[in-house]
Amino acid sequence: MAKTTIETDIREFQAMAEKLGSFSKRDGRTLMEEQARGVINNLMLITPPSNGKTRGVAAKKRGEAAIASDVRNVFIGSTPKKAEVSSMAEMANIMHTKRRGGNIRIKRAVKQTRASRSMITNFIKVKQKGVGYLASGWASAARKLGKIRVPNWIGRHDAPGDTDFKVVTTSITATISNLVSWGSEVHGIERRMAYAVRMQTSKMRRRVDHFVQKAIKVTNR
Repeated sequence: MAKTTIETDIREFQAMAEKLGSFSKRDGRTLMEEQARGVINNLMLITPPSNGKTRGVAAKKRGEAAIASDVRNVFIGSTPKKAEVSSMAEMANIMHTKRRGGNIRIKRAVKQTRASRSMITNFIKVKQKGVGYLASGWASAARKLGKIRVPNWIGRHDAPGDTDFKVVTTSITATISNLVSWGSEVHGIERRMAYAVRMQTSKMRRRVDHFVQKAIKVTNR
């Protein structure tokens, strides 16, 4: 199994949070909770099948279409008598062997496995019900904070996730965790996590710039 813990560089995020805190009237924990919600929301927007540009119902449909395509890349319909598999559990095992290096998609097999047409249809339907499960790990982390909207197709799942705050004399830190066991194996997940943090850093930077410009106007009066 691939590594189960992924960390991303948050030094710029922390520096910008400190700058924002010097202008904001909110207490440190409230401000950090706000930024944690922002990061979580960003993560839900870019966790497969969402990619930032395609989101919401469109992302759900995209995920369902990808599952149907992947299944049909591995299996070819046949009559029950000619089928090479007899259960969806066997089909799931075969699908797992075809997925390599954390790749989300599965290429068409050189030699597809024969399965009854009805079983392929049912297998696709079952797999499609899992669309949004990985992103729901972030939703579980968000529930501890509240005040964040979770799309229904993500919120219908209950994947493990958590948000932990630590308050010491001079700082407040938040650890956001998606505890889906295979989440760290998904190709590109590190890049997506880093991007989510950068997105929130940019939002804070714009707010800091706004405060600075406001202060300059007051000074020049």
